[in-house]
Amino acid sequence: MDPLSEQTPFEVLSLSLRFENQEQQDWWQLTAPVLGQLMLHANYEVHQQYQYLVLFAHEIIPLLGPFPKNCRSTAQRALDPLEFCRNFQQAGNNIRLMFLPQSYHHHLNRQDPFGRSLTRAVLAKLGQVSGIELDLQVYYQLASLLTLTKTEEEKILQSTGWDNLSHPFNVQNAVGMLLAKTGKVMLKIDWFLPVKSMATGTPAVKLAFDAFRKLDQGDHLILPALRPMEDYFRTIEMQPSSPSSPQTMECVAMSCHLGGKASSRLKVYFKDSLLKFDRVADVWTLGGRLNHCPGIMEGLEILRSLWTILEIQEGYHYPAAQKSDMMSRNPGSGSTSSTDPQFFDGQGLGYNFEIRPGHPWPQPKIYFAPPCLTDSKTVDAMVMFFKTLGWEEEASRYKMNLQTY
Repeated sequence: MDPLSEQTPFEVLSLSLRFENQEQQDWWQLTAPVLGQLMLHANYEVHQQYQYLVLFAHEIIPLLGPFPKNCRSTAQRALDPLEFCRNFQQAGNNIRLMFLPQSYHHHLNRQDPFGRSLTRAVLAKLGQVSGIELDLQVYYQLASLLTLTKTEEEKILQSTGWDNLSHPFNVQNAVGMLLAKTGKVMLKIDWFLPVKSMATGTPAVKLAFDAFRKLDQGDHLILPALRPMEDYFRTIEMQPSSPSSPQTMECVAMSCHLGGKASSRLKVYFKDSLLKFDRVADVWTLGGRLNHCPGIMEGLEILRSLWTILEIQEGYHYPAAQKSDMMSRNPGSGSTSSTDPQFFDGQGLGYNFEIRPGHPWPQPKIYFAPPCLTDSKTVDAMVMFFKTLGWEEEASRYKMNLQTY
């Protein structure tokens, strides 16, 4: 028997791949096996596994910069500046990855601290790779509206300094890649809005919605879905972003798929420190504006089931590092006068609303970040949730698959 037939694509490629330095080799050794296993468990054909592992080695690893010193647990691993995602859907699974464009030069030379020129260069480079679908028209339109100007950048650096900023205030862009089973790669670009909001004094949600309106250009492909979002979030009255004054509900990012204007799905992302199911229902339906839309109420019932499975403690949830600062500003009560309990466990919720050009309503999604759960409890919760959806095969394999990473 051929000994190579028993080796994984990662192991075979590792026999011949060479990297420019040890840090790139470390990226490959730690993260490529995870990508390989994700594709295997999502039933990618073996030739696609080879295709995407080679793409990862040649095109992505050189853009990740220095290898991080810390690693997180298996179930919640997100090695900044890289994140893998397995997307479960009724129609099947696919694998996505997201990375923050970086370089060794970026870390040594702070002439481009927020990556303005680097992001453009990365997209141009990826656009030359066979199999990657990329139309930069929408990117350039959004970049003119959302990227820090040189003057704004200098203002931030003089008042705060880049080293004193933390995510999401010290970065502007991330690049996402959908590794389709057809062999085609679809790109999306994310803009982290807080630093632009801080520099301009404009609420991040207004920056996002104004950019959507500019993209519409009178075609009315975006505005119908945008209007209920504008109406709802206007009632929340979000303020300009500030690292020293976090808000309970904040707009943190927007994104678009770079496949051409007609297919450029637009998304706006929010984070929320108030975890209450009544709040979830209100945001999910945009205060009732989406109640009549197909799938919205069914989705809300699925969320109710997951809420129960995760045993979420309702109340305000803040990062642990925020506790002393909040208490010093308002001893005894934190930053809110609400009677809802407060926790400093880092747990939170994320929302995004997706606009597809020509569709009349936005599509909501919700993200749970349960760091208070151990890996085993998170896995058990996912298994139980798969069973409630009737996904028995996924439920039976999920825990075993995770043990291989």
